[in-house]
Amino acid sequence: MAFNVSYIVEAIDKFTAVSSRITDAAAKMQDKFDTLRLKTMYASDHMRKFGEASRAMGSNLESMGGQLTARLTAPIAAVGIMSLRSAAQMESMQVALEVMTGSAQKAKFLTDQLLTFAAETPFQVAEVSAVQNALISAGVEVDDVKKKLTMLGDIASGTVTKDLMGIAVILTDIKSKGAMDTADIRQFSTRGIALRQTIMKGIGLDPEKDGAKFQKMVESKLITYDIVVKAMEKMTGEGGMYNKMMEKQSKTLSGLFSSTLDYIQQTLGAIGLAVSNSVGLKDVLESVNRVLLKVKNSVQEFTTMHPLLTKYIVIFLGILAVIGPLMIALGALATVMGFLAGGIALLMSPIFLTIAGLIALGAAAVYLFNKFQPVQEIFYGIVGTVMTLIDAIGWLMFKLTQLMALDIKGFFGDVPEKIGGMIKHLFSSEDSEGGVAAQQGNRDGTLNGTITVRDTSGVVKSVESSAFGNVGNLGLNMGGISR
Repeated sequence: MAFNVSYIVEAIDKFTAVSSRITDAAAKMQDKFDTLRLKTMYASDHMRKFGEASRAMGSNLESMGGQLTARLTAPIAAVGIMSLRSAAQMESMQVALEVMTGSAQKAKFLTDQLLTFAAETPFQVAEVSAVQNALISAGVEVDDVKKKLTMLGDIASGTVTKDLMGIAVILTDIKSKGAMDTADIRQFSTRGIALRQTIMKGIGLDPEKDGAKFQKMVESKLITYDIVVKAMEKMTGEGGMYNKMMEKQSKTLSGLFSSTLDYIQQTLGAIGLAVSNSVGLKDVLESVNRVLLKVKNSVQEFTTMHPLLTKYIVIFLGILAVIGPLMIALGALATVMGFLAGGIALLMSPIFLTIAGLIALGAAAVYLFNKFQPVQEIFYGIVGTVMTLIDAIGWLMFKLTQLMALDIKGFFGDVPEKIGGMIKHLFSSEDSEGGVAAQQGNRDGTLNGTITVRDTSGVVKSVESSAFGNVGNLGLNMGGISR
């Protein structure tokens, strides 16, 4: 078969067409990828902006929530709690009065009367309630309670201490005994209440002349409760020294402040009662209490049937409870260990180790010196040798000074000799045992001289010496030197 060039051209054309289509497809695909990449970048940028906006909005909401909680939620919650507490106190007072009087209607009447009295007088609700209960317990009739409260309140308002409860206790004590005694008179007097004089005037006695007679009447229990009450009513009635004293005190700053507190408490009580009634708080609390009772019974039953499992649960809960404090303690311990590690690293440095070694060697040397006699002998021997060496150095310096003095004596006269004698005196120890007896030698101008030595036994020895030439004969001993 003959080769035909047209086949090649046709093949090239077909390949070129296919390649062109592939290239076009790849270009289109590249364009799509670029578009997708741009859209992805655009979406990513929008998501980032959305995230930033969300975080900013979250931060603003948190800040706003914190401010609202501090400025709105917390005050509302506080007012709600105080309102419910005030309502509960008022309800408790009414229930107590109901028990004391045996009538819910009377209890309601006394409660309303009490709140009004407290708001219009310089006394607080709690104090008035206690006095009212004391009067009722002492046998004062319900219809007579307000009259007695007013009488006692006027008298207490005229005293310095304003001890309403204390005065009420004295009066109820007199009622229970039936008559006044000396102790009761004294208690009124200590509070600044001139009840004794008023009683005496009321029964026709002179306070200045009939004191002994009145005292006998008191001891005979003739000053009854009714006489005391009449005297107190006279003191608080028209023209009396305590007349309308509560009204006067209620207009003072202290009285107005007391009334304000009473109105606040009563307002909170009204709010609390309204909240309780509107949401059925009593029913809710009763339901909660029933659930809690069931939980309590279930816990008791479980612990009875499964004591070992209960023990493990308690142990597990105890471990959970101490994890927080334990982590705090471990953190503190780690901090302390860090400081200790730094200190130990500092102590392990060459400088501190060297100092510690020297201190240890010094301590060991002191211990050996104090405990062993041979060590002391060696020490003293070393010290003696060092001192001998120092002595010899001093002797040599002195001799050099002598040589210099002989050479310049002709110029300075005997001044160098006198200086040498002074130096010699400083280094000499002639008075000690075994000392040197210095002998003046013959200065014959030769290089030889005679040295005279006296040993420790007192024997004098002469030694020929040529070491000092013109210096002459010198005396030498281990204990000292002299010329």
